[in-house]
Amino acid sequence: MRWRGTSIRARLKAIIALQVFICAGLFAFLSISKLSEAYNAYAQSTAQAAALFCAQAVGVIDTAVETSKYAGRISNTATPQTFIATALQRGDIQTDFTFCRDFYTTCKSMMEQYPSLDTMAVYQPDGAAVYASRQRDNYYVTHTAQDAPWLVDAIQSRGAETVYAPDSLAAAGLGPLYDGCVVVARGVFNPWRLKTLGVFVVSVAADTLHQTFAGVRVQGEQTYTLVYQDRPLITGFDANIKQDAFASLPIRGSENHVTNNQGTLYLDVLYRYAHHSGLIIRTPLSSVTSTVLELNLALLLLFTATLGLIIILIRKLLHSVLSPLERLTSAFDQTTGTFFPTVSSTQLPNDLQPVFAAYNRMSERIDLLVNEGLRKDVAQRETELQLLRTQINPHYLYNTLECIHMRAYTNRDFDVARMAELLGANLQYGLRATTRTVTLQTELDKAREYMTLVSYHYGERVRFTAHVDDDILDCLVIKLVLQPLIENAIQHGLKPEVPLSIELLGYGAEAEIYLQISDDGAGISPDALLALQRELDSPDRSNGIGLRNVHRRLKLNYGDHYGVSVSSVPNISTVVTLNLPRQTEGGIYGLPPAPRG
Repeated sequence: MRWRGTSIRARLKAIIALQVFICAGLFAFLSISKLSEAYNAYAQSTAQAAALFCAQAVGVIDTAVETSKYAGRISNTATPQTFIATALQRGDIQTDFTFCRDFYTTCKSMMEQYPSLDTMAVYQPDGAAVYASRQRDNYYVTHTAQDAPWLVDAIQSRGAETVYAPDSLAAAGLGPLYDGCVVVARGVFNPWRLKTLGVFVVSVAADTLHQTFAGVRVQGEQTYTLVYQDRPLITGFDANIKQDAFASLPIRGSENHVTNNQGTLYLDVLYRYAHHSGLIIRTPLSSVTSTVLELNLALLLLFTATLGLIIILIRKLLHSVLSPLERLTSAFDQTTGTFFPTVSSTQLPNDLQPVFAAYNRMSERIDLLVNEGLRKDVAQRETELQLLRTQINPHYLYNTLECIHMRAYTNRDFDVARMAELLGANLQYGLRATTRTVTLQTELDKAREYMTLVSYHYGERVRFTAHVDDDILDCLVIKLVLQPLIENAIQHGLKPEVPLSIELLGYGAEAEIYLQISDDGAGISPDALLALQRELDSPDRSNGIGLRNVHRRLKLNYGDHYGVSVSSVPNISTVVTLNLPRQTEGGIYGLPPAPRG
């Protein structure tokens, strides 16, 4: 903003805005700095926690996967066949007491060696099973459906392991034995016979992993999703993990993302632990920034108090300087076309009193000049209107026509009497109260009376039809706007031995009405039409009583926006359009209604 030429108020506002901008910038810098420190501290500590948790959690699951390989060792030249595979080859393991005791002893030994293991079980292809649990001191038998999806998948896997997420096997048909556990199922496959003898199942309690995470997490509101073999295994939230979410990260690398979940912002840390495993730790963003926001709030209050004090002082200075000028501005705002107020110069600073005195002198002088010019303009308009009325309505013709009417009626010449009566009524309508308005219905009735009078002269050679919307018939118009235009159409449009059709079309818009008088007569040549349009727009007075007269009266009564327009095609048609304001008894847009004739 250029300083020169600006107001005092604008300059003071600019100073305030600059101070606010500086304080806001300082506040934003400190806030961002604090947030950056908090974010870096969070990211570093969370990455360390993720590395520690992944090492333990993935190690636990890898232990279960490695343990599941024990039962699958089939006899070959290098490795002896396990007793589990031998028992599965013999048949029903649930009735083999020796196998059950050996299985229990082996399972307990493995559980003591690996404290993370929770249960171990052997399933035959028909669903019969023997299992041992850390929480119990004996072996137990159970059974699952032979066509259970998980069992079918494990048998068809031919010795490959399948890792199931907690609570996923209940829906697959295994039952409540493994609720809340990570389960590893591996088929006991005999490569020599190409047959799966059974399924060995090892589980790890998910609570063990939850407790491990609770011990290493940075904040109490953090949750996690563990990814194993490129898919979510333990999901604390809906992570919507893509197939290659961790592919771009280096091993033991991390990456941070801000996630919007149902209107709540979270900070997610993606940590890649191995080629096919990783971890996502989710923390509400509000918990990361809560401490910083408390510090920022105190800082904001300090800045706000300082700015408030500065603004109050500047406002007092601004009021003491600009209050007198506002009084002068108010006086300018009250100025209208005919009212020019003065302003009291009492109780003003000495340096402003000359300004107010000069304004008062100027206001009084303008008031004198404007009102004097207005009176002259009104007188001029009234004189011109009076001239127009005398052009249209000579009084002596009306008295003469009355005499003709009475004489013709006495001599029983009824056609002449009727013609004189119509012409007298027509002149009387135009003679009395010519400055007042009538309804469009009245003006239309008088136009029809005029056409009746014309019919005595032209007979059927001139035809007149009117199509006027009913909703504008009560609109007010000045007198004698239709008859001069109809007479003009007859005078200039009628061709020898050729009938003439004159049509009146009337319709309304929101704030205006339009009256179109068209004829199919001789038309107007382009040069003559251009000359006519120039004559209509010319400010010079004209003695004509046709288009020029109507156009001038519309502008004098309603303003320069309204008037007459003409278009024509030689030997085809001529169209004259009148544009008037839509005025009824209630006035025009709140203005008082026009006087009625």
